[in-house]
Amino acid sequence: MALHRIPSLNLNVQSLSQANAQGWRSIDCPAKINLMLSVHNKREDGFHDLSSLVVPLQFGDRLALRPSQATIDTLECDQPGVPTDERNLVLRAAALFRQAARKQTRFVFRLEKRIPVAAGLGGGSSNGSAALVALNEWFQRPLRVDQLMTLAAKLGSDCPFFIEGAPAVVRGRGEHVEVLSPDLRSRLSGQKLVLAFPSFSVATAWAYGQLVAQSHYEPVALAQSRLDRFYGGESVESLLFNSFEAPVGAKHLAISTFLETLRAEGANCLMSGSGSACFILLPGGIEGARFLKRCRACWGEEIFCVETSIT
Repeated sequence: MALHRIPSLNLNVQSLSQANAQGWRSIDCPAKINLMLSVHNKREDGFHDLSSLVVPLQFGDRLALRPSQATIDTLECDQPGVPTDERNLVLRAAALFRQAARKQTRFVFRLEKRIPVAAGLGGGSSNGSAALVALNEWFQRPLRVDQLMTLAAKLGSDCPFFIEGAPAVVRGRGEHVEVLSPDLRSRLSGQKLVLAFPSFSVATAWAYGQLVAQSHYEPVALAQSRLDRFYGGESVESLLFNSFEAPVGAKHLAISTFLETLRAEGANCLMSGSGSACFILLPGGIEGARFLKRCRACWGEEIFCVETSIT
């Protein structure tokens, strides 16, 4: 698997916290947003080629682990409804890591779930990749970063990005990760935003099916032109585009109306991933309280919304 990188970049892999009195160690699982998500075509293998600029957020889940005397890995989660069997990427990641690193130790995992499920914020992918990184750190890094990336790609298209967890351009079906230079990362770091998730999810398979049915594909050159403008000094707002927004918004009018309303008021906002979560970039010096109130006014008091920032 070819991985494109900026040669001068020193890899900054997440590390585990110190073990507490009960032997638990923990690792952050950041949410992500797509500042740009351009889908180009459907491939012969059934996946789609895309170009995306993905950034991690301060907001996210937390995964703790410690060795277990059991004969299998186990997972506990504080969020009802989250699968804790082999459907969860944490346990699938543990099995992949054990096979690749030739380790026999089983673990018990505890997941503090804060990222809404099926929101387009990469929660499950972040959890699975964090498990790979955490296990590698626990055993003092028997696997190289490129090996972890290969394992992550087996878990899902979004997973390789979370191994390094730095702002990056992602291509192919998600397996080609180009971490941004320190200068470009510094332009994004600290950017405040509001995340908003309505009371419904959008199935990823359905969203991709709508792209196929409606041919909502964009040429690679258009996506690259946005990136080039950003590299050349244009603001982060020049990146904002999502191939899924039109077909998903046509079905879910709550999303399209929400975004149209905010844009009419001058906000820079976008749907993230395949939906249904959206984000609003906050101008410098502007607090998110006004936009949090606006989100609740549009979607109801029961919606999930939070102010956070790009790491």
